[in-house]
Amino acid sequence: MEEVQIVNVRKLIAMLERAAPGSTVLFLDDYADLSESDEVFDVIIPVEPWTYECGKCDGVAYNVRYPETFARRDESYKEVTHEVQRVVLITNGPSNYRRLGLAERLEK
Repeated sequence: MEEVQIVNVRKLIAMLERAAPGSTVLFLDDYADLSESDEVFDVIIPVEPWTYECGKCDGVAYNVRYPETFARRDESYKEVTHEVQRVVLITNGPSNYRRLGLAERLEK
C-alpha cells in the first residue's frame, strides 16, 4: 500500500510555482471521480495552533485535528497522543470558522 504524504505549506508553494498563475485551483476528495472536482473557495490561516490527536477508539484507529487544546477522552479511547500543529485551511465553500469568531492571519 502506498504511503500517504501530507503536504505542508513549503511543499505546496514549491508545487504551485510550476502552475500557470491564472489557473483555477481545484481539489478532489478521497476516491473522487475527476468530474467531481471542487473549486477552492477560501484559504484561512488560523492564528492559534490546532491539536492533532490520534489513537484507537473501541479498537479502531482514528486521527482528528481541532482548534482547541486536547480533549479528555473516556476509557474507550486507547493509545491517544496529542501534537500541536500549525494549519492552513482550504475550503470549497463557506465554513463555520469565521462564524465561531476564531482569529486568523489576514492578508497584508
